[in-house]
Amino acid sequence: MTFRAKLFLAVLAFSILPLAYSFGMAEYMTGPVLIAVFCVCWFTLLGALAGAVKVDQIVRAAQERALRSEVELRNFLERVHDGVFRVDAEGRILEINPAMAQALQYEPDFLKGRNLWEYLQTGKGAPGPSWLQAGRNRGTFSMTGRLKSGGTVELIADLHALQEDGVFRGFRGCARPAEALLKTERLKQRVAQDLFAGLGQGLRAFLHEVEGIPAQPADLDSARAALAGAIARLGRRLAVFATENALTDWTPVLRRRPVDPQQLQARVCARFQPAMEARAQTLVRSSFGEGGGLVGDPDQLMELLGNLLGNAVKYSPDGGEIVFTYRETESGHGFAVSDNGIGLSLEDLSRACSPFFRAENAVNSRVPGFGLGLWKARRIAEAHGGRLTAESEPGKGATFTLVLPKSVDPDA
Repeated sequence: MTFRAKLFLAVLAFSILPLAYSFGMAEYMTGPVLIAVFCVCWFTLLGALAGAVKVDQIVRAAQERALRSEVELRNFLERVHDGVFRVDAEGRILEINPAMAQALQYEPDFLKGRNLWEYLQTGKGAPGPSWLQAGRNRGTFSMTGRLKSGGTVELIADLHALQEDGVFRGFRGCARPAEALLKTERLKQRVAQDLFAGLGQGLRAFLHEVEGIPAQPADLDSARAALAGAIARLGRRLAVFATENALTDWTPVLRRRPVDPQQLQARVCARFQPAMEARAQTLVRSSFGEGGGLVGDPDQLMELLGNLLGNAVKYSPDGGEIVFTYRETESGHGFAVSDNGIGLSLEDLSRACSPFFRAENAVNSRVPGFGLGLWKARRIAEAHGGRLTAESEPGKGATFTLVLPKSVDPDA
């Protein structure tokens, strides 16, 4: 029952006594009847009051939710980097956030109530419904912002037409510097370049390994084995691109067998020795422990450690020092590669093993890469039951540590 109905019944109940006396029915209003009438009146009135209180609580709760939503919206508009605005059909600014006002070098309060199209202009005049394609209520336009300083800025504006009962009421829109869009396009081009650079890097590494095999080897079997190993490594590099879901489903297939960690370390160092010599880099290699009890896929482990040492070579300066350490512990085997290169920020460090991620300083260094090396390294480490960790500071180099367990069953 609604509050109005309860209130009507309460008024009607309290009107019974006066009506009864008015129509000469007072002699029928005996004690029990009066008590019953008063009870009905009071309970009806209390019910109406309780309903009024509940209605008031519901209204207050709705008002509080609306206020919270408005505050959250205001906070969002103040923090968002894109300019946001709302104008009426004549272009008068009804709402504008700080980012939009700052893009034009004004304060929001100064712009409110003014005509936005005096500050955002194109060669077609003031925006209106005719700007939009038939059947659409939004569009994206290139506009020129007139700055307070007298200069101009190129902006990309998204306009959404506001209509009420089929009548145009204005625009809601957002704007961002055109330079930001150009950066996005340049980033796409750079990703494409990095893709081909990454593929080319794998092919060049393969060719270098093939060129290192003597044309007339004394030991034909060892030459065949070296060529087969180079082909297998190239195949693994290209396998990442072979399937549609490679970046989410790829897991290395391991051929486990006992591995000598010190010999593995030596093979990885020999692979990058020419590149380090070409850049006058110093490699400090150390080994601690006998190295027993390591079982894994030697080719996959060589690729993992090759990615770590290869990154150290790429991102270290000419004449830099790289430290490659193996250490055996009671519970496992540890490999660590340290350099004095460009390093990583804490934020970049948390994303370093994500596919296609490259830190901004790595991209700016113009060192070719595709952002897959550390991702593959982590997958290989996890497939061996190990873990890959990193420590770094910008400008102070990085240390990547691989820890593998001991005595893994080769048949697992």
